[in-house]
Amino acid sequence: MGRCFNKIDIFVHEGSEVEVDYCTKKIYYPLKARQTTMKLSLYSSSQKNPRYTTDGGTVLEGTMVVDMSKNLELGKDRKVEVSMFFGHTSIEVKAHGINFGDHKEHCMLPVNMESNWV
Repeated sequence: MGRCFNKIDIFVHEGSEVEVDYCTKKIYYPLKARQTTMKLSLYSSSQKNPRYTTDGGTVLEGTMVVDMSKNLELGKDRKVEVSMFFGHTSIEVKAHGINFGDHKEHCMLPVNMESNWV
């Protein structure tokens, strides 16, 4: 069975209102049992429901790499939790291993803010 490498996993839909410090989390697993890093590519889109990173209006905002070199004996059962915090002038993204290692990776991303102030 083939894998789709350009599929978007949406954390918050475009145009959604979020409270300050709103957080959403997702769990990801390595594709290979002996995988030592996981690259997370973070995209934004002007579309409400983008499906692929190649869709029009989709922009790569940044990438981060999670160290997965600890506890390789867990193979594909290693869990990486990715948390996104919204509601400020930037988005904070955190990723860490849940059941392996003790590393935490952080990344701050700028957000384009639309103002309704007159």
